[in-house]
Amino acid sequence: MRERRNEYREALAPREWIDFMPANYLNSMHPEAIFVQKLLVVRHAPSGRAILFGDTLKTIGNGQVQVESVAAETIDAVLAEPFGLPGLSGVRREKPCPT
Repeated sequence: MRERRNEYREALAPREWIDFMPANYLNSMHPEAIFVQKLLVVRHAPSGRAILFGDTLKTIGNGQVQVESVAAETIDAVLAEPFGLPGLSGVRREKPCPT
């Protein structure tokens, strides 16, 4: 019988920002990354969570799930409440990297 061993190990050395930079850049700029294709915001709270994915707001709390469509002109209001974020009107958008 073959002996079992760990396939993955967690390095105990401290991580530097540069260790995450390539993956962060790719996830935020590549045209096929989900974060470039649709707006995605998630907020966790002790009572539940709120998820904005594209034009759909899903609220989960107290055993209840609510799903509603969000009109483009109300995105800033949705980001303010329940997420506590500023609106997108002043956000600078960079061009995604070429494929």
